[in-house]
Amino acid sequence: MRKEIRNKKIAIIGGHLTPALAVLNELKAQGFDDIIWIGTKYAQTRNKNVSLEYQIVQKTNTPFITLKAGKLWRKYTLRTIIPALQNLILIPYGFIKSFQILSKQRPAVVVSFGGHLALPMVFMAKLIGIKSITHEQTVVLGLTNKIISKFADTVCVSWENSLKFFPEEKTVYTGLPIREELFPKAHEIKYFKNNLPVLLVMGGNQGSNTINWRLTKILPDLLKTTNIIHLTGNSTLTHDYRKAIESKSLLDSDQASRYVVKENAYFEEYANYLNSADIVLSRAGANAVSELLLHGKLSVLIPIPWASNNEQLKNAKMLEETGLGLVVEQYDEMPPIEIFNALNKVLDAYNKNEDLLGNSLSSAREKSKSFIKLDATKNIVEEIKKLL
Repeated sequence: MRKEIRNKKIAIIGGHLTPALAVLNELKAQGFDDIIWIGTKYAQTRNKNVSLEYQIVQKTNTPFITLKAGKLWRKYTLRTIIPALQNLILIPYGFIKSFQILSKQRPAVVVSFGGHLALPMVFMAKLIGIKSITHEQTVVLGLTNKIISKFADTVCVSWENSLKFFPEEKTVYTGLPIREELFPKAHEIKYFKNNLPVLLVMGGNQGSNTINWRLTKILPDLLKTTNIIHLTGNSTLTHDYRKAIESKSLLDSDQASRYVVKENAYFEEYANYLNSADIVLSRAGANAVSELLLHGKLSVLIPIPWASNNEQLKNAKMLEETGLGLVVEQYDEMPPIEIFNALNKVLDAYNKNEDLLGNSLSSAREKSKSFIKLDATKNIVEEIKKLL
């Protein structure tokens, strides 16, 4: 690679964290060393804990530039009305701040992975003549990337079915990047001193209050037949980690020993948890679904119902088609017993060594791997190099 290309500055806008990190690592592996990361230091409005994004990027020694930008909230409640209004005010501020960052940093290419920060950054990049590339993670077109695609020079998509949403002349089917440490391993770490199935509960980088509080209601019954690793998130708004620890303290000693509670896990720790799990309870973000497809995990998926164009439901349905996923559609009054019953159905299939369609589990796992492009990260880096 020519030295003058390798020395050009690249700006990454986190958005969807996992694929952005995979591309960051590949760029560094190929000798790019002038990279900046633009993201949010706090994951949620009014949340006092620093974001997982900030924590991880700091560990890579990549300069982190904080950008505050607003987004339109799709669900309003009494608890969310104040942060929702704050976000409306921050929308014009985000465009002004993006212009300031780009004018000062002058990157050669802006690399976007969706999210509310990406729109003002890509728009302003186009305005001042900076090249940009955006990556769409989901199987449907979200509103933000629909707008971003009009200003980006290159659009990369994770799924072949998504090609139809974007202009043919600038759209490339690259696949969805998965960090190397998340690939399945031959030997998993054993976290429990028994042979019961291991249930991994997670809700994305921020955790899921919807899943978390319902899980605590069914914990004693679930622990009769499973071990549980619970990734709660670290929100200071809902305090789910503290509440999970309190629930653990009420269990008898045997059950408490089989319930592992963590705020977050990333890099090798998360990879080890995923590798060790027999079944998974999760939201249905594109990254989570891709990892579950790659690992061939039997799963109960609870899509976020207010996600753009119901994208998480469509992600979950894709996993369901392989026989590995069971979709539970969320509604406000959904009782915890619905999750309990769904998990028992998946556990029953696992114990029979079957998928959820009655076929062999091994054949479903082979089918699920065909959905993943293993060279996705390198494909995106090649598109970045073309723009450089």
